[in-house]
Amino acid sequence: MKPRGWSAIVLAALLATTAGRVEAVTLTLQDCVEQAVENSPGLASGRALVAAWKADMTKKRGTTLPYFSGLLEGYMLNGNPATQWFPTGISEPGFGAIPGRNVHWDPVGIEQIGVTYPLISEGSLMGLNDPPAVATSRAQMTEQEAENIITMEKVVFEVVTDYIYITSYREQLATQREAVERAKEQLAIVKDEERQNLKLPQDVEIAQAQLDAAEQAMQAATNNIDTYMSDLSMVVGHGSGADFDLIGQPPPTPPLPPLPQFLDQVMPGHPALRVQQGKVEIQRQQLRADIGNFWPSATLTTQFTGAQNLEYFNGNNRAPRPTAFESYLSLTIPVYDFGQRRAAIDESTENVLAQKDLVGDIDRQTRNSIATAYNEIATYAETAATSLSDYVKSDRAAMLARAQADEGVGDELTWVQDQLSALQSKATLQTAQLNERLQYASLQNLAGGTWHWAP
Repeated sequence: MKPRGWSAIVLAALLATTAGRVEAVTLTLQDCVEQAVENSPGLASGRALVAAWKADMTKKRGTTLPYFSGLLEGYMLNGNPATQWFPTGISEPGFGAIPGRNVHWDPVGIEQIGVTYPLISEGSLMGLNDPPAVATSRAQMTEQEAENIITMEKVVFEVVTDYIYITSYREQLATQREAVERAKEQLAIVKDEERQNLKLPQDVEIAQAQLDAAEQAMQAATNNIDTYMSDLSMVVGHGSGADFDLIGQPPPTPPLPPLPQFLDQVMPGHPALRVQQGKVEIQRQQLRADIGNFWPSATLTTQFTGAQNLEYFNGNNRAPRPTAFESYLSLTIPVYDFGQRRAAIDESTENVLAQKDLVGDIDRQTRNSIATAYNEIATYAETAATSLSDYVKSDRAAMLARAQADEGVGDELTWVQDQLSALQSKATLQTAQLNERLQYASLQNLAGGTWHWAP
Protein backbone atom coordinates (compact mmCIF):
# COMPACT_ATOMS: atom_id res chain seq x y z
CA MET A 1 0.00 0.00 0.00
CA LYS A 2 1.23 3.49 -0.78
CA PRO A 3 2.30 5.77 2.09
CA ARG A 4 -0.48 8.16 1.18
CA GLY A 5 -2.99 5.36 1.78
CA TRP A 6 -1.59 4.68 5.27
CA SER A 7 -1.80 8.39 6.06
CA ALA A 8 -5.46 8.46 5.05
CA ILE A 9 -6.23 5.49 7.30
CA VAL A 10 -4.46 7.07 10.29
CA LEU A 11 -6.23 10.39 9.68
CA ALA A 12 -9.60 8.67 9.47
CA ALA A 13 -8.91 6.81 12.70
CA LEU A 14 -7.95 10.04 14.47
CA LEU A 15 -11.09 11.79 13.18
CA ALA A 16 -13.26 8.90 14.33
CA THR A 17 -11.63 8.96 17.77
CA THR A 18 -12.05 12.71 18.02
CA ALA A 19 -15.68 12.51 16.92
CA GLY A 20 -16.32 9.84 19.56
CA ARG A 21 -14.80 12.06 22.21
CA VAL A 22 -16.91 15.01 21.12
CA GLU A 23 -20.12 13.00 21.15
CA ALA A 24 -19.45 11.51 24.60
CA VAL A 25 -21.02 13.92 27.09
CA THR A 26 -21.72 13.83 30.80
CA LEU A 27 -24.94 15.16 32.27
CA THR A 28 -25.89 16.25 35.75
CA LEU A 29 -29.37 15.73 37.16
CA GLN A 30 -30.20 19.36 36.32
CA ASP A 31 -29.05 18.81 32.71
CA CYS A 32 -31.25 15.73 32.39
CA VAL A 33 -34.29 17.58 33.74
CA GLU A 34 -33.80 20.55 31.40
CA GLN A 35 -33.41 18.34 28.32
CA ALA A 36 -36.40 16.19 29.27
CA VAL A 37 -38.63 19.24 29.75
CA GLU A 38 -37.45 20.73 26.46
CA ASN A 39 -38.00 17.51 24.48
CA SER A 40 -41.24 16.34 26.11
CA PRO A 41 -44.02 15.81 23.50
CA GLY A 42 -46.66 16.20 26.19
CA LEU A 43 -45.35 19.59 27.27
CA ALA A 44 -44.99 20.74 23.65
CA SER A 45 -48.62 19.81 23.07
CA GLY A 46 -49.68 21.60 26.26
CA ARG A 47 -47.85 24.78 25.28
CA ALA A 48 -49.55 24.72 21.88
CA LEU A 49 -52.95 24.34 23.55
CA VAL A 50 -52.26 27.34 25.79
CA ALA A 51 -51.41 29.42 22.71
CA ALA A 52 -54.57 28.15 21.00
CA TRP A 53 -56.81 29.15 23.92
CA LYS A 54 -55.11 32.54 24.04
CA ALA A 55 -55.95 33.06 20.36
CA ASP A 56 -59.49 31.84 21.04
CA MET A 57 -59.88 34.59 23.64
CA THR A 58 -59.13 37.18 20.96
CA LYS A 59 -61.52 35.47 18.57
CA LYS A 60 -64.34 35.35 21.12
CA ARG A 61 -63.71 38.95 22.11
CA GLY A 62 -64.14 39.94 18.45
CA THR A 63 -67.61 38.36 18.31
CA THR A 64 -68.85 40.71 21.05
CA LEU A 65 -67.60 43.94 19.41
CA PRO A 66 -68.71 45.78 16.25
CA TYR A 67 -68.10 43.91 13.02
CA PHE A 68 -67.29 46.02 9.97
CA SER A 69 -67.88 44.59 6.50
CA GLY A 70 -67.63 45.70 2.89
CA LEU A 71 -69.22 44.47 -0.32
CA LEU A 72 -68.31 45.05 -3.95
CA GLU A 73 -70.38 43.38 -6.69
CA GLY A 74 -70.91 43.72 -10.42
CA TYR A 75 -74.05 42.57 -12.29
CA MET A 76 -75.32 42.34 -15.84
CA LEU A 77 -78.97 43.19 -15.39
CA ASN A 78 -82.00 43.41 -17.64
CA GLY A 79 -84.22 46.33 -16.77
CA ASN A 80 -84.56 50.06 -16.67
CA PRO A 81 -81.54 52.16 -15.66
CA ALA A 82 -80.77 52.79 -12.00
CA THR A 83 -82.42 55.93 -10.58
CA GLN A 84 -81.91 58.11 -7.58
CA TRP A 85 -84.56 56.15 -5.72
CA PHE A 86 -83.81 52.56 -6.70
CA PRO A 87 -80.33 51.02 -7.02
CA THR A 88 -81.66 48.67 -9.75
CA GLY A 89 -84.78 48.34 -11.76
CA ILE A 90 -84.95 44.70 -12.85
CA SER A 91 -87.44 43.30 -15.33
CA GLU A 92 -87.75 39.87 -16.84
CA PRO A 93 -85.75 39.41 -20.04
CA GLY A 94 -87.32 38.41 -23.27
CA PHE A 95 -90.37 40.71 -23.26
CA GLY A 96 -88.92 43.48 -25.36
CA ALA A 97 -89.52 47.16 -24.71
CA ILE A 98 -92.07 48.24 -22.13
CA PRO A 99 -93.88 51.51 -22.90
CA GLY A 100 -92.26 54.36 -21.03
CA ARG A 101 -89.39 52.18 -19.95
CA ASN A 102 -85.89 51.80 -21.29
CA VAL A 103 -85.54 48.01 -21.09
CA HIS A 104 -82.14 46.63 -22.01
CA TRP A 105 -79.15 44.62 -20.72
CA ASP A 106 -76.96 46.85 -18.62
CA PRO A 107 -73.98 46.30 -16.26
CA VAL A 108 -74.54 47.63 -12.74
CA GLY A 109 -72.02 48.06 -9.90
CA ILE A 110 -72.97 47.90 -6.22
CA GLU A 111 -70.79 48.95 -3.27
CA GLN A 112 -71.76 48.54 0.37
CA ILE A 113 -70.21 49.10 3.77
CA GLY A 114 -71.86 48.10 7.02
CA VAL A 115 -71.39 47.53 10.71
CA THR A 116 -73.12 45.03 12.98
CA TYR A 117 -72.91 45.45 16.74
CA PRO A 118 -74.29 42.77 19.10
CA LEU A 119 -75.45 45.01 21.94
CA ILE A 120 -76.90 42.29 24.17
CA SER A 121 -76.02 38.69 23.36
CA GLU A 122 -75.37 35.58 25.48
CA GLY A 123 -74.52 37.56 28.59
CA SER A 124 -72.41 40.15 26.77
CA LEU A 125 -73.28 43.83 27.19
CA MET A 126 -71.67 45.53 24.20
CA GLY A 127 -68.56 43.42 24.89
CA LEU A 128 -67.61 45.63 27.84
CA ASN A 129 -68.43 43.34 30.78
CA ASP A 130 -66.01 40.38 30.40
CA PRO A 131 -68.44 38.33 28.29
CA PRO A 132 -68.95 34.64 29.19
CA ALA A 133 -67.45 33.46 25.89
CA VAL A 134 -64.20 35.33 26.57
CA ALA A 135 -64.11 34.30 30.23
CA THR A 136 -64.62 30.66 29.24
CA SER A 137 -61.60 30.73 26.93
CA ARG A 138 -59.55 32.39 29.66
CA ALA A 139 -60.57 29.69 32.16
CA GLN A 140 -59.69 26.95 29.68
CA MET A 141 -56.28 28.55 29.10
CA THR A 142 -55.69 28.78 32.86
CA GLU A 143 -56.74 25.16 33.29
CA GLN A 144 -54.33 24.07 30.55
CA GLU A 145 -51.50 26.00 32.18
CA ALA A 146 -52.10 24.09 35.40
CA GLU A 147 -52.25 20.84 33.42
CA ASN A 148 -48.87 21.72 31.93
CA ILE A 149 -47.41 22.09 35.42
CA ILE A 150 -48.67 18.62 36.34
CA THR A 151 -47.24 17.20 33.11
CA MET A 152 -43.90 18.88 33.74
CA GLU A 153 -43.75 17.53 37.29
CA LYS A 154 -44.40 14.03 35.93
CA VAL A 155 -41.48 14.45 33.52
CA VAL A 156 -39.26 15.68 36.35
CA PHE A 157 -40.41 12.78 38.53
CA GLU A 158 -39.49 10.25 35.84
CA VAL A 159 -36.07 11.83 35.31
CA VAL A 160 -35.31 12.08 39.04
CA THR A 161 -36.48 8.50 39.62
CA ASP A 162 -34.26 7.13 36.84
CA TYR A 163 -31.33 9.19 38.10
CA ILE A 164 -31.79 7.90 41.66
CA TYR A 165 -31.97 4.31 40.46
CA ILE A 166 -28.86 4.64 38.28
CA THR A 167 -26.65 6.39 40.83
CA SER A 168 -27.87 4.20 43.70
CA TYR A 169 -27.37 0.96 41.78
CA ARG A 170 -23.88 2.14 40.86
CA GLU A 171 -23.12 2.44 44.56
CA GLN A 172 -24.60 -0.99 45.12
CA LEU A 173 -22.58 -2.38 42.19
CA ALA A 174 -19.34 -1.23 43.80
CA THR A 175 -20.41 -2.89 47.06
CA GLN A 176 -21.40 -6.10 45.28
CA ARG A 177 -18.11 -6.24 43.41
CA GLU A 178 -16.22 -6.03 46.66
CA ALA A 179 -18.52 -8.68 48.14
CA VAL A 180 -17.75 -11.00 45.21
CA GLU A 181 -14.01 -10.58 45.85
CA ARG A 182 -14.43 -11.37 49.56
CA ALA A 183 -16.69 -14.33 48.73
CA LYS A 184 -14.04 -15.71 46.38
CA GLU A 185 -11.42 -15.35 49.10
CA GLN A 186 -13.72 -17.10 51.57
CA LEU A 187 -14.35 -19.97 49.16
CA ALA A 188 -10.62 -20.42 48.53
CA ILE A 189 -9.86 -20.50 52.26
CA VAL A 190 -12.69 -22.92 53.02
CA LYS A 191 -11.62 -25.24 50.20
CA ASP A 192 -8.05 -25.18 51.50
CA GLU A 193 -9.19 -25.97 55.03
CA GLU A 194 -11.51 -28.68 53.70
CA ARG A 195 -8.51 -30.36 52.08
CA GLN A 196 -6.80 -30.20 55.50
CA ASN A 197 -9.90 -31.79 57.07
CA LEU A 198 -10.53 -28.60 59.01
CA LYS A 199 -13.85 -27.94 57.21
CA LEU A 200 -16.67 -30.15 56.02
CA PRO A 201 -17.84 -30.42 52.39
CA GLN A 202 -21.03 -28.68 53.50
CA ASP A 203 -18.94 -25.63 54.44
CA VAL A 204 -17.61 -25.52 50.89
CA GLU A 205 -21.18 -25.66 49.52
CA ILE A 206 -22.23 -22.81 51.79
CA ALA A 207 -19.28 -20.68 50.71
CA GLN A 208 -20.03 -21.46 47.05
CA ALA A 209 -23.68 -20.46 47.55
CA GLN A 210 -22.58 -17.17 49.09
CA LEU A 211 -20.34 -16.50 46.09
CA ASP A 212 -23.15 -17.34 43.66
CA ALA A 213 -25.52 -14.99 45.51
CA ALA A 214 -22.98 -12.17 45.44
CA GLU A 215 -22.40 -12.63 41.71
CA GLN A 216 -26.15 -12.66 41.04
CA ALA A 217 -26.58 -9.47 43.05
CA MET A 218 -23.76 -7.83 41.09
CA GLN A 219 -25.33 -8.89 37.78
CA ALA A 220 -28.75 -7.66 38.91
CA ALA A 221 -27.28 -4.24 39.74
CA THR A 222 -25.61 -4.11 36.31
CA ASN A 223 -28.87 -5.02 34.56
CA ASN A 224 -30.80 -2.40 36.52
CA ILE A 225 -28.28 0.29 35.59
CA ASP A 226 -28.61 -0.59 31.89
CA THR A 227 -32.42 -0.64 32.08
CA TYR A 228 -32.77 2.74 33.76
CA MET A 229 -30.09 4.33 31.57
CA SER A 230 -32.06 3.27 28.50
CA ASP A 231 -35.28 4.68 29.97
CA LEU A 232 -33.58 7.94 30.98
CA SER A 233 -32.11 8.27 27.49
CA MET A 234 -35.60 8.07 25.99
CA VAL A 235 -37.00 10.61 28.45
CA VAL A 236 -34.30 13.23 27.79
CA GLY A 237 -34.66 12.79 24.02
CA HIS A 238 -31.51 10.82 23.17
CA GLY A 239 -33.27 7.79 21.68
CA SER A 240 -33.14 4.24 22.99
CA GLY A 241 -29.31 4.15 23.18
CA ALA A 242 -27.65 6.27 25.84
CA ASP A 243 -24.89 8.38 24.27
CA PHE A 244 -24.08 10.14 27.54
CA ASP A 245 -22.99 9.38 31.08
CA LEU A 246 -24.17 10.71 34.43
CA ILE A 247 -22.11 12.59 36.96
CA GLY A 248 -23.02 13.36 40.53
CA GLN A 249 -24.25 11.44 43.53
CA PRO A 250 -27.78 10.56 44.62
CA PRO A 251 -29.50 13.67 46.04
CA PRO A 252 -29.34 14.02 49.83
CA THR A 253 -32.48 13.66 51.93
CA PRO A 254 -33.00 16.79 54.04
CA PRO A 255 -35.32 16.76 57.08
CA LEU A 256 -38.95 17.59 56.37
CA PRO A 257 -41.09 20.11 58.25
CA PRO A 258 -44.08 18.82 60.26
CA LEU A 259 -46.85 17.43 58.07
CA PRO A 260 -49.44 20.17 58.84
CA GLN A 261 -46.89 22.84 58.01
CA PHE A 262 -45.94 21.00 54.84
CA LEU A 263 -49.59 20.77 53.73
CA ASP A 264 -50.16 24.46 54.46
CA GLN A 265 -47.21 25.19 52.20
CA VAL A 266 -48.10 23.04 49.19
CA MET A 267 -51.91 22.91 49.06
CA PRO A 268 -52.99 26.55 48.42
CA GLY A 269 -51.35 26.71 44.97
CA HIS A 270 -51.52 23.04 44.06
CA PRO A 271 -52.01 22.61 40.27
CA ALA A 272 -54.53 19.77 40.72
CA LEU A 273 -56.81 22.19 42.59
CA ARG A 274 -56.18 24.87 39.97
CA VAL A 275 -57.24 22.48 37.23
CA GLN A 276 -60.48 21.69 39.04
CA GLN A 277 -61.11 25.34 39.84
CA GLY A 278 -60.71 26.02 36.11
CA LYS A 279 -63.46 23.46 35.43
CA VAL A 280 -65.66 25.23 37.95
CA GLU A 281 -65.07 28.55 36.23
CA ILE A 282 -65.90 27.09 32.80
CA GLN A 283 -69.25 25.83 34.08
CA ARG A 284 -69.91 29.14 35.84
CA GLN A 285 -69.42 31.04 32.59
CA GLN A 286 -71.72 28.59 30.80
CA LEU A 287 -74.33 29.41 33.44
CA ARG A 288 -73.87 33.12 32.72
CA ALA A 289 -74.36 32.50 29.01
CA ASP A 290 -77.51 30.42 29.61
CA ILE A 291 -78.95 33.14 31.86
CA GLY A 292 -78.16 35.70 29.14
CA ASN A 293 -80.01 33.59 26.58
CA PHE A 294 -83.07 33.63 28.85
CA TRP A 295 -83.47 37.37 28.29
CA PRO A 296 -83.96 39.39 25.07
CA SER A 297 -81.00 40.01 22.78
CA ALA A 298 -80.38 43.13 20.69
CA THR A 299 -78.26 43.82 17.59
CA LEU A 300 -77.64 47.17 15.89
CA THR A 301 -77.06 47.06 12.12
CA THR A 302 -76.09 50.00 9.90
CA GLN A 303 -75.50 49.75 6.13
CA PHE A 304 -74.70 52.23 3.36
CA THR A 305 -75.17 51.06 -0.25
CA GLY A 306 -74.35 52.77 -3.52
CA ALA A 307 -75.06 51.69 -7.12
CA GLN A 308 -74.40 53.06 -10.59
CA ASN A 309 -74.63 52.13 -14.26
CA LEU A 310 -71.28 51.19 -15.71
CA GLU A 311 -72.22 51.55 -19.37
CA TYR A 312 -75.17 52.43 -21.63
CA PHE A 313 -75.70 50.79 -24.97
CA ASN A 314 -78.45 53.22 -25.99
CA GLY A 315 -76.23 56.28 -26.08
CA ASN A 316 -77.56 57.87 -22.92
CA ASN A 317 -74.70 59.67 -21.23
CA ARG A 318 -76.50 60.20 -17.94
CA ALA A 319 -74.98 58.02 -15.19
CA PRO A 320 -77.01 58.35 -11.96
CA ARG A 321 -75.46 57.08 -8.72
CA PRO A 322 -78.29 56.23 -6.32
CA THR A 323 -77.54 55.49 -2.65
CA ALA A 324 -79.37 53.69 0.12
CA PHE A 325 -78.76 54.09 3.88
CA GLU A 326 -80.39 51.94 6.52
CA SER A 327 -79.89 51.56 10.25
CA TYR A 328 -82.03 49.35 12.43
CA LEU A 329 -82.14 47.69 15.83
CA SER A 330 -83.08 44.02 16.01
CA LEU A 331 -84.60 42.92 19.28
CA THR A 332 -85.22 39.21 19.81
CA ILE A 333 -87.61 38.45 22.67
CA PRO A 334 -87.95 34.82 23.79
CA VAL A 335 -91.61 34.05 24.40
CA TYR A 336 -92.06 30.32 24.92
CA ASP A 337 -89.79 27.41 24.14
CA PHE A 338 -91.34 24.60 26.22
CA GLY A 339 -88.88 25.16 29.09
CA GLN A 340 -85.71 24.74 27.02
CA ARG A 341 -83.88 27.82 28.29
CA ARG A 342 -84.97 27.28 31.89
CA ALA A 343 -83.73 23.67 31.70
CA ALA A 344 -80.39 24.88 30.32
CA ILE A 345 -80.01 27.20 33.34
CA ASP A 346 -80.87 24.37 35.74
CA GLU A 347 -78.39 22.06 34.00
CA SER A 348 -75.56 24.60 34.21
CA THR A 349 -76.38 25.32 37.86
CA GLU A 350 -76.07 21.64 38.75
CA ASN A 351 -72.84 21.33 36.76
CA VAL A 352 -71.34 24.22 38.72
CA LEU A 353 -72.29 22.57 42.02
CA ALA A 354 -70.88 19.22 40.87
CA GLN A 355 -67.54 20.72 39.87
CA LYS A 356 -67.34 22.65 43.15
CA ASP A 357 -67.87 19.44 45.10
CA LEU A 358 -64.99 17.84 43.19
CA VAL A 359 -62.65 20.58 44.41
CA GLY A 360 -63.07 19.36 47.96
CA ASP A 361 -62.73 15.73 46.89
CA ILE A 362 -59.48 16.39 45.02
CA ASP A 363 -58.16 18.39 47.96
CA ARG A 364 -58.84 15.47 50.30
CA GLN A 365 -57.30 12.87 47.96
CA THR A 366 -54.20 14.98 47.41
CA ARG A 367 -53.72 15.53 51.15
CA ASN A 368 -54.08 11.80 51.82
CA SER A 369 -51.55 10.92 49.10
CA ILE A 370 -49.05 13.44 50.47
CA ALA A 371 -49.56 12.16 54.02
CA THR A 372 -49.00 8.57 52.84
CA ALA A 373 -45.74 9.47 51.08
CA TYR A 374 -44.72 11.52 54.10
CA ASN A 375 -45.21 8.53 56.42
CA GLU A 376 -43.38 6.23 53.99
CA ILE A 377 -40.40 8.57 54.15
CA ALA A 378 -40.41 8.36 57.92
CA THR A 379 -40.55 4.56 57.76
CA TYR A 380 -37.68 4.28 55.28
CA ALA A 381 -35.66 6.85 57.23
CA GLU A 382 -36.02 4.71 60.35
CA THR A 383 -35.01 1.60 58.39
CA ALA A 384 -32.00 3.43 56.97
CA ALA A 385 -30.96 4.57 60.45
CA THR A 386 -31.15 0.99 61.74
CA SER A 387 -29.23 -0.30 58.72
CA LEU A 388 -26.57 2.37 59.26
CA SER A 389 -26.16 1.28 62.87
CA ASP A 390 -25.82 -2.37 61.81
CA TYR A 391 -23.29 -1.44 59.15
CA VAL A 392 -21.18 0.57 61.57
CA LYS A 393 -21.11 -2.37 64.00
CA SER A 394 -20.24 -4.85 61.25
CA ASP A 395 -17.56 -2.59 59.82
CA ARG A 396 -15.97 -2.14 63.26
CA ALA A 397 -16.02 -5.92 63.76
CA ALA A 398 -14.30 -6.36 60.40
CA MET A 399 -11.67 -3.76 61.32
CA LEU A 400 -11.03 -5.53 64.62
CA ALA A 401 -10.70 -8.91 62.85
CA ARG A 402 -8.26 -7.36 60.39
CA ALA A 403 -6.15 -5.96 63.23
CA GLN A 404 -6.18 -9.29 65.06
CA ALA A 405 -5.17 -11.14 61.88
CA ASP A 406 -2.29 -8.72 61.36
CA GLU A 407 -1.14 -9.35 64.94
CA GLY A 408 -1.42 -13.12 64.48
CA VAL A 409 -4.21 -13.41 67.03
CA GLY A 410 -7.04 -14.08 64.59
CA ASP A 411 -7.25 -16.00 61.33
CA GLU A 412 -7.85 -14.77 57.77
CA LEU A 413 -11.19 -16.54 57.39
CA THR A 414 -12.70 -14.68 60.32
CA TRP A 415 -11.70 -11.35 58.80
CA VAL A 416 -13.10 -12.29 55.39
CA GLN A 417 -16.39 -13.41 56.93
CA ASP A 418 -16.65 -10.21 58.97
CA GLN A 419 -15.94 -8.25 55.80
CA LEU A 420 -18.75 -10.08 53.99
CA SER A 421 -21.11 -9.37 56.88
CA ALA A 422 -20.17 -5.67 56.77
CA LEU A 423 -20.71 -5.53 53.00
CA GLN A 424 -24.11 -7.17 53.35
CA SER A 425 -25.06 -4.57 55.96
CA LYS A 426 -23.83 -1.85 53.61
CA ALA A 427 -25.95 -3.24 50.75
CA THR A 428 -28.99 -3.28 53.05
CA LEU A 429 -28.28 0.34 54.00
CA GLN A 430 -27.98 1.37 50.35
CA THR A 431 -31.31 -0.30 49.52
CA ALA A 432 -33.02 1.53 52.40
CA GLN A 433 -31.51 4.83 51.25
CA LEU A 434 -32.69 4.12 47.70
CA ASN A 435 -36.26 3.55 48.88
CA GLU A 436 -36.14 6.71 50.98
CA ARG A 437 -34.95 8.82 48.03
CA LEU A 438 -37.67 7.35 45.81
CA GLN A 439 -40.27 8.45 48.34
CA TYR A 440 -38.77 11.95 48.37
CA ALA A 441 -39.18 12.02 44.58
CA SER A 442 -42.76 10.79 44.92
CA LEU A 443 -43.49 13.48 47.51
CA GLN A 444 -42.14 16.16 45.19
CA ASN A 445 -44.36 14.86 42.40
CA LEU A 446 -47.41 14.82 44.67
CA ALA A 447 -46.65 18.40 45.72
CA GLY A 448 -47.15 19.45 42.09
CA GLY A 449 -44.21 21.84 41.90
CA THR A 450 -45.10 23.75 45.07
CA TRP A 451 -42.23 22.02 46.95
CA HIS A 452 -38.91 21.05 45.38
CA TRP A 453 -36.41 18.49 46.56
CA ALA A 454 -34.29 17.72 43.47
CA PRO A 455 -33.03 19.30 41.39
